[in-house]
Amino acid sequence: NGDGTWTITYAVVAANPSEVDLHYTLTDSLPDLPGGFALVDGWTLTPRAGTPGETTTAASGDVELYEGTLAAGAAHTWDVTATLRLGTDAQVGQLEPCESSDGASGILNSASVASGGYEDEDDACVPVELPEVGVAKSVVSTTQGADGLWTVVYEVVVSNDSDLTAVYSLSDELHFGGDITVESASWTGQDGATGAFAAGETSAVLATDRVLGAGTSETYRVTVVALVDPAAWGAAVDAGLTCPPGEDGVGGFLNSATVTFPGGSESAEGCSEPSLPDIAKDFVSVTQSDTDASRWTVVDTVTVTGGEHETFYDISDVPA
Repeated sequence: NGDGTWTITYAVVAANPSEVDLHYTLTDSLPDLPGGFALVDGWTLTPRAGTPGETTTAASGDVELYEGTLAAGAAHTWDVTATLRLGTDAQVGQLEPCESSDGASGILNSASVASGGYEDEDDACVPVELPEVGVAKSVVSTTQGADGLWTVVYEVVVSNDSDLTAVYSLSDELHFGGDITVESASWTGQDGATGAFAAGETSAVLATDRVLGAGTSETYRVTVVALVDPAAWGAAVDAGLTCPPGEDGVGGFLNSATVTFPGGSESAEGCSEPSLPDIAKDFVSVTQSDTDASRWTVVDTVTVTGGEHETFYDISDVPA
């Protein structure tokens, strides 16, 4: 369904192929749902046109659909229907294997009929196809303010490339180097949602059990303000300021996002590094005064070149 729920329906048919009327009892054994699969309004058991009985509802267990007479050559049919809501914690591994599908798993429903000592039972399995959700993360900007603090903005895109509606939860975690102190971190999301990382925490939840339409994506932004220890620039080993190679490391302004969906999860990283402007001083000329031999004019050129990111700087020049 478009709201991320699933509606499943089983048809339960009691048939009398004999030439005499039969008294029978028909019972449906409602499915045991895996964890994370929640009933929206319970199961509805509805007799079709021409079938005696009344519509009933139930949550679980064995439900007697009907007890009465079934005419020779006739059949009675009930629809057993429920709407399910899946959370990102859905225990997909608890689904039943569906024998009629190619390796698929689903929700199994069984029914039984009893008549004059004769019993019969049958079941049906509804395959549950769960779409995977992807996540991508990138660094939008890295800038240093006049106060020396660095502001890093990340973009997180959650996508559903399938033909089915998906459900996801999204979390974000900072993995900054040890020479970098996080001053604050916040995020913006869907439908005007905003939030902040709790003081002293390096992770936050950006979305929980959110519905994502087929073939659509949603974008989040994470903004972090951090301070780089000045002593780190002159350290012999400045690995704390550089992005780590590979995965599962810390360093630089490394940030990861993890999307969780029924049956799986996926993570993505974005990282940038603080940089300093480069200063170069070049001798231009030296001349002696024509009127005072003790006076000299020395001209130098000082060139400040910005680093990889926008920064602020102060400069002073002191003759040795």
